[in-house]
Amino acid sequence: METVTKITELTPAQKKKMPAYRNKWIAIGLRTGETDWDTFDKYMPICYEKSRLKYPTRIVHVPSPFFGAHVASLAHEIWNKRYRNRGDSVKASVGDSVKASVEDSVKASVEDSVEA
Repeated sequence: METVTKITELTPAQKKKMPAYRNKWIAIGLRTGETDWDTFDKYMPICYEKSRLKYPTRIVHVPSPFFGAHVASLAHEIWNKRYRNRGDSVKASVGDSVKASVEDSVKASVEDSVEA
């Protein structure tokens, strides 16, 4: 692995370039449209490796950050209920609840996108 040098201060030239980098990455972060999942899947593990972090074993592709946050919350609840209560009625109830919630979320997200 390459040697990492820690910097504690930017040079004046680097400070001068920061607004351009800030604007570039804000624009990228706010961009909507199709995600290039092939590029993501190819390079994200490299980002984790360079950060010395363990890459997750499960990656879920979602259509938007809003949808991802909503689904992550629901998945967390399902996971916790699944191992607390293994009864069939609970599974059916959670399944129905998740289905309705995801449908409502997707519908609202699509309607907001179309109206914008």
